[in-house]
Amino acid sequence: KSKVIQDKESIFIGLVDESSPSEPRYFWHGWGSRQLEAMAVVGEILEDDSLIEISAESFKRNSILLINAGPLYSISGYLQLFPQIAYAAESAISTGFSLYQLTGDEDIATITALLGSWFLGVNKLSQSMTGENGEGFDGLEFSHVNRNAGAESTISMLLSLERIKRLPEKYGDLFSAGIEVLTPVVVLEAESMRAGLSESEIIQSTGVSGNALTKISGAFSLRLPVTLAEASYSVFAAVNESRTNEVVFTLRLGESKSERTVKIEEKTVQKLGVLKGNGKETTLTVGGKLSEGSLDLDQIILVPDIVAAYLIEEDASIVFNFNGCSGFDEGISVIEGKVFEREKTVVEVPMLSVSLIEMNGFVHLDLLEYFDNNGIATSDERKMANFDNPQGLFGASYISSELEKVIDSGSLAVEDTEFLVYVDGNDNFRLTGQALTFSAEVFDGICFLGAANHGDYTGEALLIYEDDYQQVIPLSFADWCGGPSTGEKIAFEFSGRYDNTGNTERINCMLYYRCVDLLDKPLKGIVLPQIPNVHLFAISLSRGGYGSQEK
Repeated sequence: KSKVIQDKESIFIGLVDESSPSEPRYFWHGWGSRQLEAMAVVGEILEDDSLIEISAESFKRNSILLINAGPLYSISGYLQLFPQIAYAAESAISTGFSLYQLTGDEDIATITALLGSWFLGVNKLSQSMTGENGEGFDGLEFSHVNRNAGAESTISMLLSLERIKRLPEKYGDLFSAGIEVLTPVVVLEAESMRAGLSESEIIQSTGVSGNALTKISGAFSLRLPVTLAEASYSVFAAVNESRTNEVVFTLRLGESKSERTVKIEEKTVQKLGVLKGNGKETTLTVGGKLSEGSLDLDQIILVPDIVAAYLIEEDASIVFNFNGCSGFDEGISVIEGKVFEREKTVVEVPMLSVSLIEMNGFVHLDLLEYFDNNGIATSDERKMANFDNPQGLFGASYISSELEKVIDSGSLAVEDTEFLVYVDGNDNFRLTGQALTFSAEVFDGICFLGAANHGDYTGEALLIYEDDYQQVIPLSFADWCGGPSTGEKIAFEFSGRYDNTGNTERINCMLYYRCVDLLDKPLKGIVLPQIPNVHLFAISLSRGGYGSQEK
């Protein structure tokens, strides 16, 4: 019995089910997924063309998901987008290369070359997955590249590039950083959608996406703005536990509507219907009513039924249509210009005016109104705080009761400096390029209190003086539970942390600080770098020295 999934209504179409024979639900992971390649090779050995044909058609069908989403980590009860790793990319690329060798199918060569462009920066973060010394990075995360470069990642990257270089030269245009995927997959956490008056509640849990889900009972209407290309999208729901049998789902996106009765299967991904994007930010509504019982929704997943990629230098779009979608030729076609336009949100660097607070001989920037992250959790906040999970509502956090023992009237003394620290509510912000402005004054030093999540990060801040002279200073921080590594020092060490459900984990985590000498002229502003995984908790200025300093 073939385990190649050929159900056109399934998000798994074209993939190979890797679950055990006794497991009724599909499971697939990207890393080392070589079954289609193996099937094609067996077909060649046995002279069974049907095996090669099944493998080739399945590869084409699953390419719509893997190009639009990237080399997925896994799909089971929910879709896990990240981490995206070279080991998964190489499996798909090697499969495509082997199939092209066996069939000479130009569509397969085209897909293979475009899959390889993920290494060059055709990915969610538009960042290369290769280093200056020929190394392959360990993974693409939700908000950053893991720049560790293990042997497995480097070997997978080199194997991928070797395969692509052996394709005919005419496919070189598709192996390029100058490509924009116009139809990306969109994954929404159900708990992040607006529930309004729905009969629902957010449940924290482990083993689900984002560490939380939305429990629905009765009537519901979940809403969130999305921007989709003017293509058709299959809408799927990742369902966790279910205590009902059927649900009539109604979908709406602008003028596009869909209604379908879905027989609920728990711990799997099910299709809810089809919507048409309009290229503009529009509220997506997923609604319905349960006549009995309840349902746990984990994710809403929007998968385009085609691939549209724009080749910037050629000013042309290439469209992959293997699902018989109207409006485009079957197979792969090239269309002059950009086939889809999507509204893009312009992110402006925020100019934040801050006041100065004098305390114990130090001057503190009053950042409280700009804090938007709760990383130091009180006992009451421990289930709601979230220092380290930018994808979801809940995450791990520092334990405030430990820090409060050394705080005096809001002040944390660290060697020769002090910081104004908050522990109730939001207590930090992520670095997103904020520009802080304040009344100009001469100071001799500046200190930063911060930490990073998911790795160590290096960056620089820009100090602006009253005469508009600019001074570049280091602003790098290590992982909060990893120890100093980028020149910072430990400001306070915690004996544990709260996990995403509020339980205590005995993992030593730290707040760090670093200080820099200032020039002998009035300072009026600071421009912070864009490193979203780095959090700042406080900035302190001194007039009388503060110990060991950086130049």
